[in-house]
Amino acid sequence: MDYPSAAEEIAILERMGTLVPPRAEAMMTTEQVMKVQQLCTEAVVEKSVLEYMVRLVAATRFPRQAGLSELADMITYGASPRGTLALQAASRARAVLTGEAFVTPDTVKDVAPEVFRHRIILSFEAEAERIGVEEVIQTILGRVPVK
Repeated sequence: MDYPSAAEEIAILERMGTLVPPRAEAMMTTEQVMKVQQLCTEAVVEKSVLEYMVRLVAATRFPRQAGLSELADMITYGASPRGTLALQAASRARAVLTGEAFVTPDTVKDVAPEVFRHRIILSFEAEAERIGVEEVIQTILGRVPVK
């Protein structure tokens, strides 16, 4: 995540740097939020898409086994099982918010960078070679087959 621009930082100061806190207005009722949460749990994720999610997460842990030998020395720690759960939850939420009743591999690819970004810990070698987590994620997404 980059630092804010000067204009963005001024906006932050104007909103947050006063004694009077900004007023927030409700966009949804509690009941509406609960309904959306329920819809997210009902979004269909077929087994083949679940398998794709697991292959993506496994590639963050064991890149060589996923055919990504060039990443093997770049990743110190990959995503945990909680990362797999987060990938499913984020994919379901994206599907619902875009009006779909099911999750597709493209839905998974859309949310994977946000899910993986803080869950993949790069090695000193990656840092020395100026390889960032975004590049690693895009390599994984580009090369792990959907099947």
